[in-house]
Amino acid sequence: MAVSILGSITKSQYTATSVSHTVTSGTDVLYVLIGNRYTDGDIASVSWNGSSMTKVVGSGTPDFRVACVIFRTINPTATTANITWTNASSRNFFLAAVNLAGVDTTTPEEDTDFKAPSSTGTSSSLALTSQTGGLVLDVCAKIEDGVDDTWTIGGGQSDLYGVYDASYNPGVIGASSYEAGASSVTMSHSWLNSDFYSQAAIAVKPASGTSLFPLLGVG
Repeated sequence: MAVSILGSITKSQYTATSVSHTVTSGTDVLYVLIGNRYTDGDIASVSWNGSSMTKVVGSGTPDFRVACVIFRTINPTATTANITWTNASSRNFFLAAVNLAGVDTTTPEEDTDFKAPSSTGTSSSLALTSQTGGLVLDVCAKIEDGVDDTWTIGGGQSDLYGVYDASYNPGVIGASSYEAGASSVTMSHSWLNSDFYSQAAIAVKPASGTSLFPLLGVG
């Protein structure tokens, strides 16, 4: 059974609170990955087509600097509707929404991980348990204070959506990415300018007899 990312990846950034997204027929799980500037709290609630999504993993740094979170909806209705969220203090963010087919809808994730240290750095990585035919998704973000940055994702990872410019200040930059599953998968990111950062990742479990790779139709 051929398994793919269905339709186009929806991307949004800066200070919006909603974006239109199309869920293609055959989608098993809709995932939304967000990196945001975390001042009064992370993005605690996200809705798709008027219904609340489930938060899978993620939060903000303990000193309220930057947050990464991942939400999902299982068996979403195939339609075009809005993804909406509560963005604390209208702080800046970036978001990627992706439709996945071939997922185990009973237990969509076989592993999750998250980090948000209270110290600055120029790299981050998370190691997850996965399997051949699975898929690992992640989002990593750092503060930007008016300075463009150089961002590199790890070998074997493919970019879902990245924001690296300093158009808005104070803001956040970073990337979301994916990689084919294996017994252990490390999702890594590095950047030039040291600052506070966060990362969240999930290992998506394939339905029996399916493969989440190759990914086709990424837009």
